[in-house]
Amino acid sequence: MDELEAIRQIRRLDKVAIEKAFSEEEYSGLPDVLKIELVQRLEQLTNEALQGQRSSTSLHPLLTFSLVAVGITILVKVLTLLSK
Repeated sequence: MDELEAIRQIRRLDKVAIEKAFSEEEYSGLPDVLKIELVQRLEQLTNEALQGQRSSTSLHPLLTFSLVAVGITILVKVLTLLSK
């Protein structure tokens, strides 16, 4: 397999396959360009996973504002009832 084809295959690997490649005995014999490609692919996958986590855990600002407004409204009503 030529170097260009090896790079193409690395760019299609998932995180598990990349991590497994680091532990293989043949890893030390790889050319530096392929080692660098493996590291870059792992960094890319890690960054994509982090971005996905951030976007899935954050709420839309309008939704956040609405939830705070509802919470304040409920708190005001409860305080009004308790003060009577």
